[in-house]
Amino acid sequence: MVKITVTLDEATVERLRRTAARTGKPQSQVVREAIGEYAARADRLSDEERERTLATLERIRRELPRRPAGARILTFLGGPPDTAH
Repeated sequence: MVKITVTLDEATVERLRRTAARTGKPQSQVVREAIGEYAARADRLSDEERERTLATLERIRRELPRRPAGARILTFLGGPPDTAH
C-alpha cells in the first residue's frame, strides 16, 4: 500500500467516520472502495457522450449504400446475392 495525504472538509470526514463505524471497515478501506466505485462510474459514457455516439452511428448507418435484403442475407452467409430471378 502507498500512503498519501489528502485534505477533506469536516462534513466529508464526518461521513467517512460514520460510514467506517457503521460498516466496521477501516476508513482507508472505505476510501478505497469509494474511489473504486467512482472510477467505475467515471469510465462509463455520460448521457451527452452516449447521445453523440448514437447520433454519429445513426448518421453513418443512413449514409451506407443500400442493398436488397436477399443480398444482405447471402452476403452474411458467405455467398453471392442470387440475381437469377
